[in-house]
Amino acid sequence: MLVYPAILTEKKEELGKMLKIASAFCKNVHIDIMDGIFVPSKSIGYDDLIETDLFMEIHLMVSSPIDYIEGFKRKGAKRIIFHIEGKDSPEEAIKKIKDGGLEVGISLNPETPISKLKPFLDNLDLVLIMSVVPGFYGSTFIPDVLSKAKKLKKERSDLCLEMDGGIKLSNISLLKDAGIDIAAVGSEIFKASNPSFVFNELSKV
Repeated sequence: MLVYPAILTEKKEELGKMLKIASAFCKNVHIDIMDGIFVPSKSIGYDDLIETDLFMEIHLMVSSPIDYIEGFKRKGAKRIIFHIEGKDSPEEAIKKIKDGGLEVGISLNPETPISKLKPFLDNLDLVLIMSVVPGFYGSTFIPDVLSKAKKLKKERSDLCLEMDGGIKLSNISLLKDAGIDIAAVGSEIFKASNPSFVFNELSKV
């Protein structure tokens, strides 16, 4: 299972610091983008992104993801994940992301059933399962969502599954057992006194 350090901030300077920290020990990073509408909090936007050699996965927790795709492509994003609960047509968002040469993922909030994904599964590179109510750093992990991963793996074993929210050293083994391929981990890494050590320990699971 891969671990992607997850960055959530509203300050460009802090983004730069977190990218520098992550680049010292990993190759991939998960960046949370919030518009203050889809979720109460607001974060940095594509204009704030800093050049990096890291593989950037952008998680759009926004009402209208189509408005953000081109901007993040220009800034070097390699994968864009949007929420099925947003107001844009999933078909249109998928097409725009793929037409831009990027990998595409859809994210599900904890209360959203996986049945919502079925029309789009064959066109996705990844499904991101939220294990917290999105929009807040350091929220508590919701174990009930693990059943979604198990069901999705049965339906399409080759589908890459990611989980995001409240993941710690104490619970990351649950993700592996459920078939998760990527764990997006934020505060457990960036609030640690030794982020590199915690990342390596998480990656051993």
